[in-house]
Amino acid sequence: RRSGDHARAEQLAEQYSRAAPRGALAEEALLVALEAAVARRDPRAERLARSYLEEHPQGRFRARAQRALAESQR
Repeated sequence: RRSGDHARAEQLAEQYSRAAPRGALAEEALLVALEAAVARRDPRAERLARSYLEEHPQGRFRARAQRALAESQR
């Protein structure tokens, strides 16, 4: 994330999510994938935001996901 390589960040986050869908960092991995998709203006950002909100309705990053969802609908 810090290097600005959004494609790589998304790739690593999705790799983690596939390997450990209920892992300790599952929520964070989904958020990283979402933020990377938003940064790249990837149309999948909306789907990722909805997934985050469905899987983590009271999640720590709920506000970020809601913002990303609103931005993707503009």
